[in-house]
Amino acid sequence: MLNLAPGDNLKYFFLSENWTTGRVWEFGGLWNELAWNRKPYLQRQTLYIQENGENLWLYQAEDAVLMVEVMPQSTDRSAIGQVVLKRLLTPEQVIERLCREAVFHPPDAQTQETVANTESQIEAPKTETPLKRPSNRQPLSANNDVRQAARKPGNVLARLRRLAAKT
Repeated sequence: MLNLAPGDNLKYFFLSENWTTGRVWEFGGLWNELAWNRKPYLQRQTLYIQENGENLWLYQAEDAVLMVEVMPQSTDRSAIGQVVLKRLLTPEQVIERLCREAVFHPPDAQTQETVANTESQIEAPKTETPLKRPSNRQPLSANNDVRQAARKPGNVLARLRRLAAKT
């Protein structure tokens, strides 16, 4: 995990579910793990959007990353071999995109376990209405709550996750 100071910037990009990251470039050229004493910080987040029936996952990269090579995970690379992403998104651009799209935040196993334990402890309602479990995909509405949350200082993704958990 990368230790970030309060003023440090992060960059973002969306990547299809069937694609993976490859080489990474920084200001001096290809990322040099010996010089940096670590791998570059690239992490898939728990938010994704759907475009043309395909899940596009949000990735987070440290500010030193300039370009990222991406490629299909399959061994059949006849159509597209590799692509280099040269323009990574700012947090503001990501928020704009998330406000225009249906955003999904799939619950992890720990969240599902917590929901199951909570449901087993709750008494059945008197109206015989069954308790509903959250679906695998919980859409966030693109409303003013997200835009207002984006204006407040702090971690943008943490606020988006809290909003996703409320829905």
